Amino acid sequence: MPTYPNFLQFLRQWVTPETVEPSRRLTDITLPMSEADRMPPAWTPQLERLIEQEALAAGIDPQMADRLVRIESQYNPLARSRRGAIGLTQLMPITIKEMGVVDPTDPVQNLRGGFGYLKKLIDRYDGDVEKALMAYNWGPRNIANAITPPPAVRAYARNIANRQ
Repeated sequence: MPTYPNFLQFLRQWVTPETVEPSRRLTDITLPMSEADRMPPAWTPQLERLIEQEALAAGIDPQMADRLVRIESQYNPLARSRRGAIGLTQLMPITIKEMGVVDPTDPVQNLRGGFGYLKKLIDRYDGDVEKALMAYNWGPRNIANAITPPPAVRAYARNIANRQ
């Protein structure tokens, strides 16, 4: 885990008379943090609470659900992939229909559909979260037909399951 300078010392550099410029605004101050810890522009605390709420309702780990949304859409409810996946959890059209999602860009519907689908996959694979995540990403049919999923699919599942 990276170490950061003392936060108060960091802020003091911005409030001492010799370093404060009249044109400087609070939004100009960048806090020291790794790129991986920065929140994408579409993230909001309300969305974070909604992700947690819907993950718990679906019976999946809220932190894993958050990683899924971050990796799939960068918290953008309007995200669309080249392959036709839509929304926060990047639901494919067939999954949208299967999960009864009417508006895949609606955050609540998309999260319910995506997390519900992931829970179905976890149950289908007897609690094997990584296998369920590989099926979520690559499709259950591909998982069933593959001897070994591609490295990118396995890495995707490990990243979301948080098992490096």
